[in-house]
Amino acid sequence: MLDGVVIDNKIMEKDKKRIADLSISAVILNYNGGQNVLKCVQALYQQEVLLDQVILVDNGSTDNSAQIVKERYPDIELILTNENLGIAKGRNVGLERAKTDLVLLLDDDIYVQTDTIKNLALSLRQNKAAVVCPRILLYPQTDIVQCDGANPHFIGNLKLSNGWTAEASLTQISSQVGGCIGACMLFDRRIIQSLGNFNDEFFFYFEDLEFSLRVRAMGHIFVCEPNARVLHERGSGTPEIAFRGQGSYPPLRAFYNIRHRWLTILLVYRLKTIILLVPVFLLFEIGTIIFVLKNGWINQWVRAILSLTRILNKVKPNREMIQKNRVVGDGALLFGGDLEFAPGVINSSLQAKVISIYSKTSNSYWKFLLHSFLYNG
Repeated sequence: MLDGVVIDNKIMEKDKKRIADLSISAVILNYNGGQNVLKCVQALYQQEVLLDQVILVDNGSTDNSAQIVKERYPDIELILTNENLGIAKGRNVGLERAKTDLVLLLDDDIYVQTDTIKNLALSLRQNKAAVVCPRILLYPQTDIVQCDGANPHFIGNLKLSNGWTAEASLTQISSQVGGCIGACMLFDRRIIQSLGNFNDEFFFYFEDLEFSLRVRAMGHIFVCEPNARVLHERGSGTPEIAFRGQGSYPPLRAFYNIRHRWLTILLVYRLKTIILLVPVFLLFEIGTIIFVLKNGWINQWVRAILSLTRILNKVKPNREMIQKNRVVGDGALLFGGDLEFAPGVINSSLQAKVISIYSKTSNSYWKFLLHSFLYNG
């Protein structure tokens, strides 16, 4: 038993039901998932609804985890990439195999509850959403919500909704959100494929931010359904990249953070918005440089900027496509509020005070822009 997820006895296939006329598949991205990916798959086979496909994309794992899953569940569709393609490209490999109306996309350390997919699918249909995300709870601290979706902050990152909050204090009412993290989501495959799936340039980190902004810019909505609950393993994460609030912040994560934040801004933000936000962007970048200098990572900042300059020829046509087809302006697309960083990044009272002052000042400036320049979206 995994706190509500039975992992030993399958629900009989004859007892599972299809939701109306919807067909659903699950696509799992695995990278050295070990026992976590096995528990992830086992939980999927406990769903109340019929899954037409269960696809496991093994992103160049070296721990034999994919083979273990295939031996236990021979009917699973296993795709071996034979190399680590990164998060965005790995997900796209699985999406190309999916043939169903709806796709549940999840990481290898996500454990769905038995009624999760049913509740997600019903919510997607009822709310006419393109994407529905579940309430993500931490595991093993299952009383703490990691997030109920997320909102893209104008500074260029995702701000978790109800992040790190006791579930007992929250409602069970579904609501529109500005986006979601990539750990788990259900979406209409046809809509997402028409928008180009995930952007392959995002190897790790912020692929969900760019995805959320791009989908909503085209006029589609995201909904969080808190009655659909999943558990997110709080393990060590991906070596050399993951950060769990303890120890040193990984320099490679800093590289991807810097690179992909600016890549998202260059792709999705309107030129007018970028120009108007130059003052807050400049101050934020100064803070970033101070952070990397303090940690001895100035080479990561330089690498990130140089990497961006090398792919500008790819950024330009993608940006033109997004700007040409978008129907939602930045004033409606982006959110304000306090800046949010991963727990453990801010580790001194002085840092916290400086960031608080910057956050309040930049947020006031954002409100001014909304009122004076971006009020029409």
